[in-house]
Amino acid sequence: GKLSVQEIYSRAESLSLDLYAENYNFIIFNLKAGDGSSYSEPAEMILEKILGYFLRFPEFILFHCNLRSYAVLIKGGADEIGKLTEQCVNTISEYCTGAEIKIDWHIAVGTPTNRLSGLSKCYSDVNHILAYRYMLPERHILTSEILTAEKDGLFDKSAGYDVNKIDPMVLRNFAENGLAEETEPFVRGFMSNLGGAENSLMFRNYLIMSARVSAELALNRFGINKDEIDSTLPQPDFTMSTENVEPVLVNILRSAIELRNRNSMEKNNDIINQAISYISDNFCDENISLNSVAKELNISSNYFSALFSARMGMSFVEYLTEKRMEKAKHLLLRTNMRSGEIANEVGYHDPRYFSFVFRKTQGVTPSAFRNNEVEE
Repeated sequence: GKLSVQEIYSRAESLSLDLYAENYNFIIFNLKAGDGSSYSEPAEMILEKILGYFLRFPEFILFHCNLRSYAVLIKGGADEIGKLTEQCVNTISEYCTGAEIKIDWHIAVGTPTNRLSGLSKCYSDVNHILAYRYMLPERHILTSEILTAEKDGLFDKSAGYDVNKIDPMVLRNFAENGLAEETEPFVRGFMSNLGGAENSLMFRNYLIMSARVSAELALNRFGINKDEIDSTLPQPDFTMSTENVEPVLVNILRSAIELRNRNSMEKNNDIINQAISYISDNFCDENISLNSVAKELNISSNYFSALFSARMGMSFVEYLTEKRMEKAKHLLLRTNMRSGEIANEVGYHDPRYFSFVFRKTQGVTPSAFRNNEVEE
């Protein structure tokens, strides 16, 4: 939402992305098997099929929007945007429901816009919709229409309040799996379903205590000690006004997620260090891939891909290619090996493809690089 339309088109052109269309829409999908981070071959195969499907069609632009979710920007004419959106949803649904293992999956569907400048709001809205997966875990497909229809059933809005209608597991599940940027839309959606019960001081106190206990239990699951939890999570304020309930809930949950993330970051750094060491030892193996490294580390390739990019500032393929090109340059300058021999030595079965990659990344052919005797 920070660039002008002209700047968006200019940036897209430099990235070879065609954004011209009559209408646009977004879907975001999230899928995992088990805890979502451990390696699962059946789950990886499903994800590969889904990603491969979207990469076949110019109407769909796929991107990784966070550690656990992918977004698809859908482009089409006014008379086809609805069908294209339905096509996306049905494809993901079919792959997930037909899986041999249990997949936890959710799809959030946006509302089409006919303006490129409207994409920012469309993306924000669809993220807000996705946050409802914590309150409606059995609803795999989420739209604004479905949320409107479901809201009355989330909590009993009869006179007074019933604390039994609030499931603490919703709050705990969010503290365990939610993202910091999802906190406000999640709490906003959660609060919108209380039916005015938050006007009762007793209910407010119960709600805040429930949120804090749920956050503590979630953090305990990650092995975080009690002292660190107590020093991080805000203490309950049992005199707060109705207006303060929402920001207090946001504060509790966001603090829990940030502490969880700091704890996870230390473990993630260890994972990436192991990955770098493994790649250094095996980058000349033509069979090395993102999937094979993820399997070696026992984490999902989806999770590993996002972790690697965030830590290294480049994709796994870019890093692997860089390692191979550095080795290739060394061999070109220090040995008499032929280009085809060097290709095999650095992990490329096809010498022509090696030459193509070398020229694309280094700006010259392998023979030109050798003849110029370019020093590193």
